Amino acid sequence: MVRDVFDSNAVARLIGGMGIGHVRYPTAGSSHHAEAQPFYVNSPYGIVFAHNGNLINTASLLHFMDADAHRHINTSSDSELLLNIFANNLQKTGKFRINEEDIFTAVGGLMEQVKGAYACVAMLAGFGIIAFRDPNGIRPLGMASRKAAAGTGKDWLFSSESVVADAGGFADWEDVKPGEAVIITRSSVSRRRVAAPATFAPDIFEYVYFARPDSVLDGISVYRSRMAMGDALAREVKRVLAEKNMSVDVVIPVPDTSRVAALNLAQELNLPYREGFVKNRYVGRTFIMPGQQMRKKNVRRKLNAMALEFVGKNVLLVDDSIVRGTTSKEIILMAKDVGAKNVIVASCAPPIRYSNVYGIDMPSRFELVAHGRTTEEIAEAIGADMVIFQTLPDLVSSVRQFNPSITHFDCSVFTGEYVTGGVDAEYLDELERLRADNIKGKTLVGEVGVLEGKGGGGVRGTNGEVRDAAPVSSGGPMNGVDDTIGLHNSFKILEYPALFVLFSAVFARDAAWNGHTTPGSMTPSAFTPYYVPPGAKSYDSNSPLVHYSGKWTDSFSGRYIGKTLRSTTHAKASVTFTFTGTGIEWFGNVDRKHGIADVFLDGKLVQHVDAYAGVARKQQRMFWNFDLPLGKHTIKIVNSGRKSPRATRTVIDIDAFVVTQGRARVRQSSTFQPKQRGRPEAHAASNVVARPQNLAQAVPQNSNPAQWSLQQKGSTGVNAMQLAIISPSHAIVIDKVEHNPLTIDGHPAWAALYNLNTHTVKPLHVKSNSFCAGGSFLGNGTLINVGGNPVVEDHTSAADFGDADGLQAIRLFQPCDSDDVDNCDLFEDHNRIRMGSPRWYNTVLRISDGSAMIIGGSMKGGWINNASTNNPTIEYFPPKNIHGSNGLPIHLPFLVDTLNSNLFPIAFSLPDGRIFLAANRDAMIYDWKSNSERRLPQIPNGVRVTYPMAGTALLLPLSPENNYTPEVLICGGSAIDDTRPSWEISSQEPASAQCSRMVLSEDGIKAGWQVEQMPQARTMADAVLLPTGKMLIVNGAGTGISGYGNVKDQVGSSNAANPVFTPVLYDPSLPAGQRFSQGGMPSSNIPRLYHSVATLTPSAGIMIAGSNPNLDRSEVQFGTEYRVEWLNPPYMAVERPTIEGVPKKIGFGERVKVQVKLPTSTLSSKGSDIKVALMDLGFVTHAVHASSRLVYLVTSLSDDKQMLTITGPPDGDVYPPGPGWLYVVIDGVPSTGANVMIGDGQGPPVDQGALKNLLSKTDADQHEKLKGKTNDESE
Repeated sequence: MVRDVFDSNAVARLIGGMGIGHVRYPTAGSSHHAEAQPFYVNSPYGIVFAHNGNLINTASLLHFMDADAHRHINTSSDSELLLNIFANNLQKTGKFRINEEDIFTAVGGLMEQVKGAYACVAMLAGFGIIAFRDPNGIRPLGMASRKAAAGTGKDWLFSSESVVADAGGFADWEDVKPGEAVIITRSSVSRRRVAAPATFAPDIFEYVYFARPDSVLDGISVYRSRMAMGDALAREVKRVLAEKNMSVDVVIPVPDTSRVAALNLAQELNLPYREGFVKNRYVGRTFIMPGQQMRKKNVRRKLNAMALEFVGKNVLLVDDSIVRGTTSKEIILMAKDVGAKNVIVASCAPPIRYSNVYGIDMPSRFELVAHGRTTEEIAEAIGADMVIFQTLPDLVSSVRQFNPSITHFDCSVFTGEYVTGGVDAEYLDELERLRADNIKGKTLVGEVGVLEGKGGGGVRGTNGEVRDAAPVSSGGPMNGVDDTIGLHNSFKILEYPALFVLFSAVFARDAAWNGHTTPGSMTPSAFTPYYVPPGAKSYDSNSPLVHYSGKWTDSFSGRYIGKTLRSTTHAKASVTFTFTGTGIEWFGNVDRKHGIADVFLDGKLVQHVDAYAGVARKQQRMFWNFDLPLGKHTIKIVNSGRKSPRATRTVIDIDAFVVTQGRARVRQSSTFQPKQRGRPEAHAASNVVARPQNLAQAVPQNSNPAQWSLQQKGSTGVNAMQLAIISPSHAIVIDKVEHNPLTIDGHPAWAALYNLNTHTVKPLHVKSNSFCAGGSFLGNGTLINVGGNPVVEDHTSAADFGDADGLQAIRLFQPCDSDDVDNCDLFEDHNRIRMGSPRWYNTVLRISDGSAMIIGGSMKGGWINNASTNNPTIEYFPPKNIHGSNGLPIHLPFLVDTLNSNLFPIAFSLPDGRIFLAANRDAMIYDWKSNSERRLPQIPNGVRVTYPMAGTALLLPLSPENNYTPEVLICGGSAIDDTRPSWEISSQEPASAQCSRMVLSEDGIKAGWQVEQMPQARTMADAVLLPTGKMLIVNGAGTGISGYGNVKDQVGSSNAANPVFTPVLYDPSLPAGQRFSQGGMPSSNIPRLYHSVATLTPSAGIMIAGSNPNLDRSEVQFGTEYRVEWLNPPYMAVERPTIEGVPKKIGFGERVKVQVKLPTSTLSSKGSDIKVALMDLGFVTHAVHASSRLVYLVTSLSDDKQMLTITGPPDGDVYPPGPGWLYVVIDGVPSTGANVMIGDGQGPPVDQGALKNLLSKTDADQHEKLKGKTNDESE
């Protein structure tokens, strides 16, 4: 045992400040001591390496090692193979001294080369410790720290289970994320995701059997999950016993792992719980022993049955799982030998029918007792009177309920489905050969056998000891650096007392997008523009591919990318970098000493960059261009010798280049012009002195003026997740926290104002994460942006920009109507303005009194909603004292009944003041004044229409001609069962082409939904009302569902595939069967999937933007999209009417006169169709066009055809008070829209008592406090 080898004397003799240890045995190959870990290679740099897991492409990797890398592998261990791949990647740098960037690149290359499950740690001589985890996160790995014994610095620990950290006095436990690499040196801790996003699928068998109950894996308490397994198994046992007409006298666990579940099962069934077996703690786990005869023999050594608990009883034995059946058969025989009447076995796990290929020693399929057998045949094989298995859905639910954001577990031993792919019958046959007992039996020593290390396995430890470690630390002199940059040998990262951490552990997952805040987010650290997205590669300033001319100076600091920087003050000094790809970014520093550089691309001057800033900042994006054709390009940067008047010197520096490697397709444009606001230093990363070459030229797709036309022009700078038109000249674009190219105050921006005329953007300040927020305008024109999520991504630290949690946020954007938007910004203060409860994926709707109704959402995020995260309430802004709520949320049963697929519910304010709501497959009319629900017929054919099976919907035009009778149209979505686990859903499953339409009158409701079919199936589409009364449906996917990183067959990270590139027009006035048309409609070449938007603009054209099915900016397929497209209907190319003299406000029922200039053809004709459309263009996000509305107003034309008399809408029910747009439509041709306020322009009523009560009864960012308490209890 470990404790026998590493006693206190042995540990005391160890020398140094860092080390790696490993406790395991092999699941493939030999058990010879030569394969014990850690492994070591001398070249390059001296690397020690340990690995937990198993690779599935070893054959091709061995060929690569032999034929290409020319490295000899001495053993059959895939751990040695991994080590040599890592070493080979480092050696390719050709450097005498490597840096962190080289290591990140090497690990990223490894993750591209290997397939399988792996949690790895490596010690690089004189440099530090490296740890990384496979992109699927199958095998666990975590890290923790404590204050060093010497009193300065910290000790650091990596291990597989959190109990190691607890025992060693370590704290601040964090997980190493899937695809992430961590580097710890004496001076820094660096973390980076280096692999393309993949399905996160931790191994569920860790919870069933391997992990200690006092551990926490991926934010889930193993103990609590096993309690839940017991509760779920109890229900299945009760069902089966009733079905078989059998009874049980006593519940007895098979020690030790099943005890927790057995106790809960007994309590649930109201049966006595007894300890019937006494365990010999000096015999290890039997199913991992290397011979069948040994396993059988050692069961009797390990357990002794107490006859007192068995004689004459019907015994229910509870075990964690049944693998070979060897242990179970012997235990059952022991129970019957001491007098048990009947023995029923209940397994906490489903039948294990398939091999585990990811590092847990599941034997040959043909050795598994459940393989090819029914439950009755399994019972017969092990000698039980009955066997009852946990169902897989119940097992998954038992674990997942404690962290609903984990939507996929590796359940391959139950299903035979392997998340990495690449596992076929041939592979399994070879794996079974390697694992066969007769192979392992060759290495037996005595009766116990050799169980030394091998990276192919995943079983750890014996006798309940802490198992499977890869703990590490670092210290000592650094590779290639000296103490002149502050790296002192006295800084110890791990000292001797933590050596027992060489044994095991797991980690508490804190995934960014499931409602958790990134670990360390309260500690100030840089959230800089520098970022290397998937599909890009970084080149440090000292890369041999970067060539310098003139005099340059090297600088070294941990604040620089790769800890190196090159700078010059000399005019005409230049740097040249040739690369292959579709995009290039230059990163450097800005401050008062910096001057102006000239940037050339492929020999052509494209931009002058002013690096002056009043505030000094590191790792800033100085220049970017993502619009290059795939191929070889050269960027040249020349110090011009010029500077701005306020600059004191002419410094230009190079920190790094990032290349977008790209594919041969049109890339997003890079030449949006940030609108400078205030002093230049406020937007140093924009750095524009002279307008560069305009690479964002309009790209017309159709030049026939009688046809629709499509052009691509402009860039949003931040991904357009949310979009609203705020004035005749600007739209607001809102994203989540991520590494967008637009910057503000030295960090990436996640909101901006987009100029509709000049295509420039101005970044906005946002204090909290607006990830998947909702929004609406109020009655006075103020835009509210509501909800969101905590900070996302391990590269962002909340303390850098404000640590406000977005879940309760209400962000205010006051009306900003002028072309000059310098003083326009978002306001946010959670202590004064907030919601009463956390909400993510909520819908916000302006209602008849001009206030906002905030509907539903999730309390802490995740992918699909469920009962544990659901927020089945509504609340109002400003808060109302209504139905006894006194400003607090009001329960809505509809939002309980519509689980699971009910996020971003569809909502419309009806012309009688009530609210239409649709969620999942259901719909209702809600009377908010009486708090009553009227359920409507279910949407036909099982189609679900809200997130993540997102359809799109519109309230059809309201007209006085039919007394404003409302009618709704809902199109697209998916019929995928929302109770299916994500790993069973494919991105290739078809979306729905169904459109459902209902008149919301008594007769219409009685008639029910009228169904028609779009030309193409779509999910995540956008439906845009046109002033003509027609609708445009654009964007979306033909298969899959919303979100990213959840389902199988992901494209990049997207849960959806097969983008629909061609819009479709819908005319509600035509007969059914004739309403859809695509004649003359252009097709885009830009996929618009999850997080894409479209809206009508004041010009009456359509703005299309966004698409980002990724956690952070990505440059792989279906990457982050910044390009803007403009779809122009045919009426944009003909003579159009114009209107002047539109008043700023129009009251309800008020008659106003406006001047109109009609097209020449209309002046000479009689009986022209003249309409005035009053439109709310809505707040657009996630296929929801909240508050979108078209009301035709009563109007008359003067005899001289120069004056229109317009009557305002009759009341706030027909058109809720607030901003709108007036379009005059003559014979189907609309004018440009005129901005107008409907109503008195005053804000909605404010109930001060309700507001005060909300603030007193709720906490600001209460989810953060609640989460902290939950973590204390569960982790």
